[in-house]
Amino acid sequence: MLAVGVILLLPGVLCAVLLVASGETGGGPFGYVMLLIVFAVVLIVGAQSRK
Repeated sequence: MLAVGVILLLPGVLCAVLLVASGETGGGPFGYVMLLIVFAVVLIVGAQSRK
């Protein structure tokens, strides 16, 4: 189940990184907040996989 969750997260993470890296966020700091949220979710999934 964890592997499926990580696989489902990957497209969202890649889209968020590409959106912020391209500089076309359109929402100002919204793109960076979105990237921080995605990073936090990845850290939480990583912490749960260690247990």
